[in-house]
Amino acid sequence: MRSKTPQHVVIVAFDGSLEMSIAIPRDMFFAANRASRGQDKYAADHQEKRVQVVTQDGKPVTTFNGSQLLPDASIADVHDPDLIIISGIWSDITNFLPGHGKVIAWLRQHHAEGVPIASLHSGAFLLAEAGLLDGKVATTYWQVEEEFRARYPKVLAAHQWLESNFSSDFLMEELADKVGLGLRSFMRRFKKATGDTP
Repeated sequence: MRSKTPQHVVIVAFDGSLEMSIAIPRDMFFAANRASRGQDKYAADHQEKRVQVVTQDGKPVTTFNGSQLLPDASIADVHDPDLIIISGIWSDITNFLPGHGKVIAWLRQHHAEGVPIASLHSGAFLLAEAGLLDGKVATTYWQVEEEFRARYPKVLAAHQWLESNFSSDFLMEELADKVGLGLRSFMRRFKKATGDTP
């Protein structure tokens, strides 16, 4: 059954973020929230801020393509998110991470509270830096995958997991466990996302 309550989705943006990794999920979740309430998903409602773009300090950021992005709030202003999305970063990650300790601590806090957290592109570095991907299968942008694997040896790159498991007869229970879900939840989400059973 579809929720009639709009989801509070928070997208975290940074200097050097890929703008599409902010704009696409923002638009998709905005439309989904409207549709979940039975409203015209094509009608604009700019008063609704259930999908927020935030930055570490609430100040504007410059995306990778040079666009200035004015956030809705800072991470400190976020209350009760249903989902957090870390935007993709097009920057030297070694120089990037030390300046974002507040975001990393904030992610740990919300993860401990049970808030689902996702990332796009190279945003996985922040999740791994927070320790949220230890012992899990993860993906990142292919050009930084080698650096990701070297920096976070406790995280299993998705292609490594697939290469070592896809040809074997693995059970759905194992796959569900790898993504942190029970079998019934995994099967239901897979069917909902793909329209097929696994």
